[in-house]
This record gives sequence, structure tokens and C-alpha cells, in this order.
Amino acid sequence: MEPPPACNLPAADQRKRLAWIHELNSTALRDYRRERRAIELRYDASAVDLVRTFVRGERNCCPFLGFTVEENGDAVVVRIEVPDDLRHTADELFAPYTAS
Repeated sequence: MEPPPACNLPAADQRKRLAWIHELNSTALRDYRRERRAIELRYDASAVDLVRTFVRGERNCCPFLGFTVEENGDAVVVRIEVPDDLRHTADELFAPYTAS
């Protein structure tokens, strides 16, 4: 089994990015739901600008993942999908989005 694709960021920038995501999640992530090849992250609506920044950054560093954003009044839902050919790496790829 081959390893998952790597983040496009240099190691130091990747550490900063993960710390930023952790901070966002500790303040605004309300819930998440995991499926086989996807994860849905539900953020408080008050964090919409930060969530948009999060998705924009992730699209740049992880272009092999699919991102969609839906705003529905009280929440901002981010859906991240792993391509079918990378489904065996989904746990590893999603870990940064749910780490405490």
C-alpha cells in the first residue's frame, strides 16, 4: 500500500497550519460525522470567515481532496472527500481535522 499524498506545504508551515486548524476546531467545531471516504465538519456560524479561510488554505495544500462548504443558518458545514483511489488512506488524511 502506498502512502497518502503529502501536503504541499514545507514542514514548518505544515506545523503552523495544523496548529491553526486545531485552534479553529477548539473554538468553533461543534460536531463532525465520518463516512467511508468523507468527513463533515460542522462549525458554529459565527466562524464563517475563519472556516472559509480554512477551506481556501486546505484546497491549496491538499488539492487531491474535495472540499464543499454549506452555510445553513446556525452552522457552516465543510465536507471533505477523499478520491476513491485514496480511500485506504482516509483515516490518516482526516486525522488532522479531528485531532484534539
